[in-house]
Amino acid sequence: METKKIMTDMGEVELLEYVPDFYIGICDKANEILPILRKAIPNWTSADVCKKMNISLWVYNSTLTNAFAQKCDDANYIALSVGLLQSFWNAANEFVYHENFHKVIKLADENKPGFIDNIFLSMVIFIVAHEFGHIAHGHLLYNNSGNFVTEYMSSRRKLTPEENLREQMKEFDADNVAADISFALNIYGALEKNDTRYLKSHIDALYIATYLVFRTLAEKKKRDYDSYFEKDIDSYDHPYPGLRMFYTNIFYAAWIIDNNLDVGLIQSGTHVVMAYEKQVLDKKEYKEGFYAIGQTKRGTDHVKLIMNGWRSMVSKYNRHAYIHIQRKEFIDTLPYSLTEDGDFIPIK
Repeated sequence: METKKIMTDMGEVELLEYVPDFYIGICDKANEILPILRKAIPNWTSADVCKKMNISLWVYNSTLTNAFAQKCDDANYIALSVGLLQSFWNAANEFVYHENFHKVIKLADENKPGFIDNIFLSMVIFIVAHEFGHIAHGHLLYNNSGNFVTEYMSSRRKLTPEENLREQMKEFDADNVAADISFALNIYGALEKNDTRYLKSHIDALYIATYLVFRTLAEKKKRDYDSYFEKDIDSYDHPYPGLRMFYTNIFYAAWIIDNNLDVGLIQSGTHVVMAYEKQVLDKKEYKEGFYAIGQTKRGTDHVKLIMNGWRSMVSKYNRHAYIHIQRKEFIDTLPYSLTEDGDFIPIK
């Protein structure tokens, strides 16, 4: 097995080509996916740009639920921790094998392993595409900021509020890239079948995988998301996970609309996640759900701040980007329906 040692903000890290055999629970599944993704990454951009980016995909031996992107000399590295892969695999299994799963999705027992494999693959694709986005859009090269981006913690030093907001904006942009790649890989194959039910099932699975990625990263966090309404927005270096799902839903909706697909597919994907939390996880009230903070004024103001803030920085990052970043439209307003206490706002 090929290995390589590189220096990062976390110290020296040994990169591994595959998950070691002694990780019995995850090595077979992960090592089946890694070669597929290594072949896929060059197709995410042109041959010339791919050559310049010089990206390779690795794993590293850590129990942390983490992924990082690192620029060293003329090469870019994406590394997934064994802990991340194990956490993703556990999340997919727990989702499908929950005793109340049948209340939301009707799936024969013999089909559950295949469904888990698909969700796990989509989760790994999303996080690899997310790290790819950090590299492709110049996040590692901007302002010589250390050439390192990690999901677990941004830096050993405490970041300023301004730096925290910039980190959130970079996460937003990387999530956009991940959503674009994930949607394309998951949906275009389904479109060729010209089967509405088959397409719906793929989009539902994509929403489930995205939800599980953000939820898993949040559960393994070193960020106090439970105090979201008490803390300043600029005290976080990653956006609140429910807000990440909120704006990623906007990205998926744009793909569905641009491809002239039934807009009901958007509602279907969102409904699966919300129904799972209510009927499977037994969350009694809407305010307890994953999407709830995105339906408050503070949540929508936060999303607008990130989206418009990133829009103002695109030209600066484009100077360092391998792939040109498209400037999105200015967001003037986003609708919200909940108070900060989770109560519905009366319709006047």
